[in-house]
Amino acid sequence: MLANQFRVSTMGSFSTQSPSNHQDLEITRSFVRLLLPQRLQSFIGELWEKTPLKSEPIICEHRLSGLGKPIDISLGIYPKTRPGNSTIEEIQRKSYAELSQKSAVWEHLIQFLGAWQRVTNLARWIGYLFLEFDANAKPGEIPEPIPFVALDSPQNRGPDGNPLETRMPEIAAFLETGERLLGRPFDGAVVDKIKECFSHALPHGRIVSLGTLAARRQHTIRIIVLLYAQDVCPYLRNIGYCFHENQLEEVLPEIVSLINPNFSGYFTVGFDLELDANPQIGDRVGIEILNPDPDCVGRLLKFLVAQGLCCQEYYQALLDLPGTVLEVAHFKLSFQNGAVAEAKSYLNYYPSRESFKVQRLEYLQ
Repeated sequence: MLANQFRVSTMGSFSTQSPSNHQDLEITRSFVRLLLPQRLQSFIGELWEKTPLKSEPIICEHRLSGLGKPIDISLGIYPKTRPGNSTIEEIQRKSYAELSQKSAVWEHLIQFLGAWQRVTNLARWIGYLFLEFDANAKPGEIPEPIPFVALDSPQNRGPDGNPLETRMPEIAAFLETGERLLGRPFDGAVVDKIKECFSHALPHGRIVSLGTLAARRQHTIRIIVLLYAQDVCPYLRNIGYCFHENQLEEVLPEIVSLINPNFSGYFTVGFDLELDANPQIGDRVGIEILNPDPDCVGRLLKFLVAQGLCCQEYYQALLDLPGTVLEVAHFKLSFQNGAVAEAKSYLNYYPSRESFKVQRLEYLQ
């Protein structure tokens, strides 16, 4: 299995050694204050208190060009018991009535969780899902989630764990998932466009997940595709993505060399499908770099600083991140009309870790 695999996941991370002396603990304090500000921890606490969602790790998203402003957090939901995570049964047993009454997004999500257990086609293909929340919500407010569904099953992986060993999900499962989360059927033109996205991914790529963006009041779904690096730009052209600039084609080879000079693997590419009468591919594309090793983190951050996409404070914080507090899960580069737009980091956060509880009380109260 290649050291750096590009795909959607809430697992996998890079971490450094645990803090072992006073100087390391002082470094940890500054990183916690920068990457986990008090308001973000308060938001997570309210989310855990007011909903039956419990999940670890929590994924904290940061825009690398700015300081102290987490954008979103994500929580995972799994069909079977996992340490530190709520099961579907636990979520359904607890009261979602108030949330359902407030929001169609919550109502459709709760109904979908029930269908995930009952409907054979969904249970067969959906490995897990995660919910993304706006971390800048008003105090006391639980925002509507953006659900992302991983179509990773059945997981027929080879001995090396190669993700392309898994099959392309059935399009019927994809369509039913999207329609249930949106609460309405897709138009015929949308179904045709989705089929086009499926067909052009073959024979080497596959669809790995989808998300619905109704919580952002966007009439779109997000499609995530696993592709060989050399297939990314041809695929986007084939499905109708507009390249006003060719920076994507120029930057991709450089990104590959930053990950591993001998890398010849895969990218996870995410794009939005606008669900209008004449469905179109949106103008933004995200490429994720999962499980970066320490050398990759350093090379990638230097590149992002040189491109003006990462400030020095984040550069230093992520380069020397103490693993007992946070872990780098993955990076994402966003392109708009083919031009580099921004870079984000995604950090694993484990609130229940005893070592972090002690640090949190000492450093942040």
